[in-house]
Amino acid sequence: GTLPALAVTVEGIVGAGLGTANDQPPRALTPGGGLAGTQPQLGESGRLLYLTFGQFERDEPVARRNETAHDNWLVTLVDYYIQHWPEVQVVTGPVESIVTASYPIYLPKDIHNKLQLKRQTGEVLLEAYTNNVIFDLAICKETGLRFDDAMQHCGGTDRLFFIQAANHGYKIVWNRQALVYEQIDADRLKLSWLIKRHARHGVTYVQVTKQLHDKGTKRIRLYVCEIFYTLRDTLKKILRKHPRYMITYVSLGVARCVGIIMALVGMRVNEYKSR
Repeated sequence: GTLPALAVTVEGIVGAGLGTANDQPPRALTPGGGLAGTQPQLGESGRLLYLTFGQFERDEPVARRNETAHDNWLVTLVDYYIQHWPEVQVVTGPVESIVTASYPIYLPKDIHNKLQLKRQTGEVLLEAYTNNVIFDLAICKETGLRFDDAMQHCGGTDRLFFIQAANHGYKIVWNRQALVYEQIDADRLKLSWLIKRHARHGVTYVQVTKQLHDKGTKRIRLYVCEIFYTLRDTLKKILRKHPRYMITYVSLGVARCVGIIMALVGMRVNEYKSR
């Protein structure tokens, strides 16, 4: 078969234009191509994946330019994809948070931790995000799926895209070794920033749910369940963690629920809109 085209994304880096020149899949990526190479060759002549990378523009919000990749990230991600193609169409990996400032006393140290330690390489997922993923562009060609421009400033369009891809039968697989790092600065340790982020999560949950489900009754049931689970998880955290974190957990849980209600009345939180 032919490996027609791929896209690789990591927050702060844009990857585009990957493809093969003939009917045979490419071989393993040569170490050293990595992030420094603009056109790392895969195997023999005629078996090529070409990559182009570029930083986000200066007016892009800082929240979209805060990740870096492990030295072997690209090699690991592409090699895994090649080894499991064509059975697998999407490969995604973990994001590990690196805090560059001191935690406030009211903030638990795992509040930003996105590294899914319990997930094993090869685990099949039902969703993915553009913070660390490689996917076959045939998904777009065959289904017409696109990232929704209407959601570009509020977030959630990547999650929606990959859920829809999974619903079409495309396979999303986890690669634990393809690691990227997220830098957490002092601004993102402020409770006000976290409250806004969790409210935005509630808003985008509603927007994604609307796109995925046509029936109003099912949507309402999902919204009610999401609010219930959010409050339940908040209570569990309060009971398990140190009492000084109670205000933080209550604030974030309530913020997510308020975000859901905001979206239901037509309000948005445009976190990614340039100022």
